[in-house]
Amino acid sequence: MKSVIAQASSISAAIKQAWTDAGMPTEFTVKVLDFGEKNFLGFQKRPAVVSVLYVAYKQSAPSKADKVKQVAAKPRPQQNARQKTTSAPSRTSSTRTRPDRARLDRNRPDRTQSVKENTPQEEREFWAEPLQNDLTAWLKELTSSMKITIPFKTDVEKKTLTVTFEQNLMEAREDERYLFSGLSFLLIQFLKKKHKKKFQGYRLLIASKR
Repeated sequence: MKSVIAQASSISAAIKQAWTDAGMPTEFTVKVLDFGEKNFLGFQKRPAVVSVLYVAYKQSAPSKADKVKQVAAKPRPQQNARQKTTSAPSRTSSTRTRPDRARLDRNRPDRTQSVKENTPQEEREFWAEPLQNDLTAWLKELTSSMKITIPFKTDVEKKTLTVTFEQNLMEAREDERYLFSGLSFLLIQFLKKKHKKKFQGYRLLIASKR
């Protein structure tokens, strides 16, 4: 049995100090040696003194079985050295001969040149003549049903087909813009339904001369 004596301004503070100095044991006994004293103004005149009694347990020595387990768990330095030497790759076997970069560049086809050569032909065939004929016929039917007799003309530039009316169809420009957007949507839907295509990238612009 061991004991630790501590003093503080209060009994609780003295107990806490003594318990900490004793190593915070789980089982202990507190003995108050002095409750302390304060004067009539509340100032400390004599500190409180306590004693903490506790049992200090000795750590048991490791058994022979534990020592055998610890020795078996430690890696052997010679075995690790063998594993490192055997797992190291051979530098001579991994060397490769690099191909001639200039020869590969000469034999590689020029993709940019082939794209440039095919681009004009693709752009010309983007809005093929059958598509233009169908679009013109449907636009005439739509405008005639709306009692619009103003002539128009079509022009293809790259991937865009532009329809231009010779005169204004409506007085307000905003109303005319909504009309043209609706006609463009209907015409593209007609083309999709007949030709069974998605028409991605196709552009149709309808405008009037103002």
